[in-house]
Amino acid sequence: MKLAHALAALCLVGTSAAALPASAQTIASCRPDIVIGPNGQKIDRIELMKSQIKLQLRQLGYDVDGIESWGGCIKAFINAPDGTSRIGFFDPDTLQPLRR
Repeated sequence: MKLAHALAALCLVGTSAAALPASAQTIASCRPDIVIGPNGQKIDRIELMKSQIKLQLRQLGYDVDGIESWGGCIKAFINAPDGTSRIGFFDPDTLQPLRR
């Protein structure tokens, strides 16, 4: 359990409350997940599924410019309707926004 708390804290290091929506969920399932990729090499599951995750986030209404794995969380680069950009963090299993 201590490892889960450490990973949860790592997921949000350096984020600000302004970057995370008020309706966000918890960070319970953020954890690094290494899988075997199509070439037989080990790769982070989020990195492997980047295209699909980006598409799913777009279907949820986020104008996502790119994503990356960050401590087991999904770190998304989001374009706001007003032309500004922000970073959002999402649960890798539910795609729910994360909060502290």
